[in-house]
Amino acid sequence: MLEATGVVQRSFTDDATLPGRLVDNAAGFILVGPQDNAMIEAARVTGIPCVRIGPAPHALYPMDQVGAADREAMAVVADHLLRLGHRAFVYVHGRPGYPGRIDRLQGFAAAIAKTEGTSLRELSFPDDDEAGDFRTLMEPLLAADFQPTAFFCGNDGVAVTVLSELLRLGIKVPEQVSVVGFADYPIAARVSPRLTTIHSPHREMGAAAVQIIRARMEQPPEGADLPPMRLDLVGRLVTRESTAAASNSAAVWEPL
Repeated sequence: MLEATGVVQRSFTDDATLPGRLVDNAAGFILVGPQDNAMIEAARVTGIPCVRIGPAPHALYPMDQVGAADREAMAVVADHLLRLGHRAFVYVHGRPGYPGRIDRLQGFAAAIAKTEGTSLRELSFPDDDEAGDFRTLMEPLLAADFQPTAFFCGNDGVAVTVLSELLRLGIKVPEQVSVVGFADYPIAARVSPRLTTIHSPHREMGAAAVQIIRARMEQPPEGADLPPMRLDLVGRLVTRESTAAASNSAAVWEPL
């Protein structure tokens, strides 16, 4: 929410409370987090500038939106792992259902599909920091003779969970299996081994959202009908110690 005094954070779960409590005093709304579609629509129909940080509710949704160039980032992750010789991958959602993580899976799958001999499976956890019985989750994959050498995770929190579970099973990272995260949260540089990940420009997304609202407020009459925009900011690959050349996958998973 942009006010005369700056940006003020508010948390809501009931979209019906939005218009009466805030519209009269707000210059615009910046919507962050996994809101449901009703909340996003409640903000849009107020008629004041709104920017969504994260996925739009559906294609061509009429609201300004700021995100990251995730499809390009997925191609970079794929290229990094392929160059290291990896061909069997697991994508770990963590807790399922987040649209951004599904988009990352699709982008990564499309990127590795361009290389012959690659294969990809998916895993989901009860929660990002709770894998349940990781060994049990892996058993169907191994029973089907799928033996991964690299795990790509929906975010860094999920990657830390995967890293912990692999180490608990006696599997060395990255000597035997590589792990890649996403977002470059502070924890990525604090675990051992430190995580290879995609740095996502979260702070810059917020600044861009404020700039869009200001631009909408200052539009001259001839620009008032400009359509909603999509702005994707470019991240970068941060290579750390959790990725290395692919090893003999059969030797890695044989003890399980």
